[in-house]
Amino acid sequence: MSRRGILAAVVLLLWVAGIAALAHRELFQGQAERLALAGRLLDPDAEFYAVMRHGQQVGFASSTADTVPGGIVLTDLSVTELPVGHVVRRQDVHTTIRLTRTMALTEFTRRYGMDTNALVVHGVVQGDSAITIETRVGSRRPHRQTVRITTPVLLPTEVPYAIALGSTPKLGQSYRFTVFDPVRFKLGEATVRVAAESLFVVSDSAAFDSTAGRWVSAHDTTVHAWRIEEPGGGMLDASWIDNSGRLVNTERPGGLAMHRMAYELAFENWKTESRRQQQHAVESARPGRPLRTAAPPARSTPRMNRPDGAERTTPHTRASRP
Repeated sequence: MSRRGILAAVVLLLWVAGIAALAHRELFQGQAERLALAGRLLDPDAEFYAVMRHGQQVGFASSTADTVPGGIVLTDLSVTELPVGHVVRRQDVHTTIRLTRTMALTEFTRRYGMDTNALVVHGVVQGDSAITIETRVGSRRPHRQTVRITTPVLLPTEVPYAIALGSTPKLGQSYRFTVFDPVRFKLGEATVRVAAESLFVVSDSAAFDSTAGRWVSAHDTTVHAWRIEEPGGGMLDASWIDNSGRLVNTERPGGLAMHRMAYELAFENWKTESRRQQQHAVESARPGRPLRTAAPPARSTPRMNRPDGAERTTPHTRASRP
């Protein structure tokens, strides 16, 4: 090969390498950089959800983001009542996550139950080398362990913010994060892919219908959402998120799902129906009698576009934003 040919080949290789590096940066932007941008753009907000199972409401959830001096606090609450035999068991899960203004994790607390025998998991990040975790049940002696880390980590709750804030998600785009799952006590790399996008009809306010004795939607709006998935499963639930990183719908273990809606629709209606069921159970409980569950919210059918250009229609519970 001539000298000119060799030079041309070298230039071509450098060009290809530059394009590859640019593509890698676009697809897998540095975690710290993406989080810092998300932290600057995050606004205080609160969303509310109906927790569903097999099309019936079995609970309520809320998710709140607050900015405080020098940091950010994310708070999640989930309350479910699930039948076990002829008994309805209630589970309360309360999670608080404290972050710096650049969304670097500093500590978290996850509490199962509200009584004196609640299981509490508390984690504190020690610099950039470890997370110390204390687990205790009620007043018993706590169990302590250390998880070694080599890079800053995210909890699953932070991932949607890191994806959506700063740039609009694109179909087929992938993101890579180091994630610690406080439920499974698992640390690992998670690659999250934008699998679909859709428009959801969302009720952003509610009014009380005195005739029906229930809250009903007073106004609807449209929310553009993207479905994020971790191929092959792993530490993250498949979810639909909006352009602020807030959950619209999400799928949880055990056949549970969360659908966003106004507080009154998600909580007040469920609380009223739950009390009615409890009263009915007290008055007419008999062996073998099935337990009733709360009526599901109205349903809508979003249209989804997938990366391959194909379209499909899938029923989803109608969600709403307060």
